[in-house]
Amino acid sequence: MFCVGAGIIPGADVEGEFDLLCLKVNYPV
Repeated sequence: MFCVGAGIIPGADVEGEFDLLCLKVNYPV
C-alpha cells in the first residue's frame, strides 16, 4: 500500500485510514 499523493514517508496501512507518518488519508491501491 502507498500514500495517495506525497507524504513524509511513503507507505500506508492496508485500510483507508489516516496515517500520521504520511500526514494524510491513505487508501488501499
